[in-house]
Amino acid sequence: MLGPSLRAFARDEPDATLCPLTRGGPDAAEAVREGAAHLAVGVVDLVPEDLVARDLLRSPLCAAMSAGHRLARRRRVRLADLAGERLVLAPQGQSHRSFVGRAVAGLPDAAAPPIEADGWPLMLHLAGLGLGVAIVNGVCHLPRGAVARPVPELGHVTYRLMWRRGASLPPAASRLRERLLALDARATTRGARAS
Repeated sequence: MLGPSLRAFARDEPDATLCPLTRGGPDAAEAVREGAAHLAVGVVDLVPEDLVARDLLRSPLCAAMSAGHRLARRRRVRLADLAGERLVLAPQGQSHRSFVGRAVAGLPDAAAPPIEADGWPLMLHLAGLGLGVAIVNGVCHLPRGAVARPVPELGHVTYRLMWRRGASLPPAASRLRERLLALDARATTRGARAS
């Protein structure tokens, strides 16, 4: 989602120093609040009052799996279809893990314990290898051999751009913010990409 904008910014602003931090949505928002970052992009449902937020992209939550998986031919996956599947989940304590755990708690046929993986790339890699099914955002870049299908019952997530309310951004950060806000004009709800 951000790659093309960041690449263009680095190319067009060779004198600006871009220092990306990779953190989950709430931690990214906290980095802006603490002054460790000028801008943050993440999935944050409750935006702190001292931050300004603009929606950039809305994406469905999807089940990612190997292209040879029994569910891979479907256009959509129902939550009930995940009964008995081994899941690839974020580590305990992460909000995504809690959300998915609550969603699948009532499913019958408990499978083997979940595989823990920290971060979308690792979760998708393991799912693509056929080790389990990962629940990821529909904007994730799928590795070769993996497919993702929306799970409508899980809903959508919204990526937001955030900055401190009333703070004066350095000129380069202000230009980056404008470039990222331009994503909003082009963004529509994205579905999972089929492989």
